[in-house]
Amino acid sequence: MKYNCVLPIGIGIILMVLVGCSAQDDFPVLKGPYLGQEPPGVTPEVFAPGIVSTPEYTELGCTFSPDGKEFYFTRYTPNRNIWVCRLKDEVWQKPEPASFNSDYREISPHITADGSMLFFASTRPHPQRRGDPKDWSLWVSMRHSNEWGEPLYIGTGIYVTSSETGNIYLGYFAKGDAVIGQTKFVNGGFSEIRTLEADMNSPYFDNHPCIALDESYIIFESNRPGSHRGENTFDLYICYKEKNGTWSKAINIGKVLDTKAGSTLPYISPDGKYLFYNSISKKGENSDIFWVDAKIIEKLRPENLK
Repeated sequence: MKYNCVLPIGIGIILMVLVGCSAQDDFPVLKGPYLGQEPPGVTPEVFAPGIVSTPEYTELGCTFSPDGKEFYFTRYTPNRNIWVCRLKDEVWQKPEPASFNSDYREISPHITADGSMLFFASTRPHPQRRGDPKDWSLWVSMRHSNEWGEPLYIGTGIYVTSSETGNIYLGYFAKGDAVIGQTKFVNGGFSEIRTLEADMNSPYFDNHPCIALDESYIIFESNRPGSHRGENTFDLYICYKEKNGTWSKAINIGKVLDTKAGSTLPYISPDGKYLFYNSISKKGENSDIFWVDAKIIEKLRPENLK
């Protein structure tokens, strides 16, 4: 009788293992950089179709770890969670929700150049929030070995990007408007945020900045006049660092990308080779993550700044 009880349990465990293996077997074997995807040229392509970018959901806002072995992105499931793909034993694993997700909305992850911090935006409550505009606030997780620590509240904002020197650029709300500012991460929080007095801030909605690691340019989204898709739609713009340390006038990147819809949430890969962004695929209505060779950034650079 003893063995009769043990046998069904053993069979059940084996079946569970086999089901788990079968689920992983359904996922393609992906090896190599960037989830094993064929790199794009100067024509934008959907990134990792069917793996990251799916027809069922909207995906946007991504970041790689500096070593290229982790890829975090936002997937608009009911909670708008952050998901992660990991490279394990030289094979990319199936995307799964990140460990620091909560029951609230989490979006727009960003890992710093040294890999020590992961910033993201969330609607989770905190005693110090005091009703931040748009219900979003910024949080950060610290890397402990191979895991991310409990997220810490920082303050108002919706998007963070950082340079190799540790300068923080962010999109946040000032007097109800979306603006782009600069700060430092000091003693567990931001120092005073300085709104950038440059062409990346206008009377329109300017947000989601992406700073080059060497701070030679900054890319951002805006719905200012001049969008290649019509009035009040978003395009990506770029400002280059002048020799005197100021920023150039904003140049429209969206016209070069020529996507079906507007383009938002720019991100430059850690090696500086590719520009990632969010737009709507020609094959669907949900937006996806696109990528394109970063050579287009140099092609747009004014002659006097080359």
